[in-house]
Amino acid sequence: MLHLRVLAAAEVLRRVGDEQQALHSLTNAARAFEAADMPLHAALARRRSGQLLGGQEGAALGLSADSYLRSQGIKQPSRWATLLIPGFRD
Repeated sequence: MLHLRVLAAAEVLRRVGDEQQALHSLTNAARAFEAADMPLHAALARRRSGQLLGGQEGAALGLSADSYLRSQGIKQPSRWATLLIPGFRD
C-alpha cells in the first residue's frame, strides 16, 4: 500500500527537519486514503497535517479531523493518531 509508505516517509521527513516535505507527504497520503475509501486514515493524516501546518489553518484542520473521528466513535483521536501515525507530538 503506497499510502502507508507515504506516511512512513512523512514521519522520517519530519524527524530530519523537512516539515514542508512531510506536510506534502501527509497531504498526498490523505488524498490516497480518501481514494481508497479509508476515511479514518485520511482524517488521521489530515490531523497530522494540521499539526505541521500550525496556526489557525492547522488548528482548523485538526479540529475538523477530530470531529470526524469522534463522529465515528473514536473517543481519543490523539491516541489513534499515535497508534497509526507515530512520531508526532500530541
